[in-house]
Amino acid sequence: ITVNKYADNVDSNYSYYPILLQDEELRDKVYRTLMENGIYSRKYFYPLTSDQMCFGDKYKNANIDTARQYSKRVLVLPLYPDMLETDISKVSKIIEDACRTY
Repeated sequence: ITVNKYADNVDSNYSYYPILLQDEELRDKVYRTLMENGIYSRKYFYPLTSDQMCFGDKYKNANIDTARQYSKRVLVLPLYPDMLETDISKVSKIIEDACRTY
């Protein structure tokens, strides 16, 4: 799991907590496991906006392979002002267990 690191001169607004997983299969497993435990995450930018049906094949040959690869691996975890440390621990444990059995 990779967590985004912000540059020293960037202040996060903490509206999202994205993590990058090894591959799409693991991302989907973590997503399903969280959902089964009543925790709602999001597959962020998946599929890419440029790959939506409304654009047809307009961006089919665009050089955005890196964006496509990342969109298959990113998962946004819940984050809100009243989130308790126990909630964070619960989410972390569920993710850890899902990754361990992958």
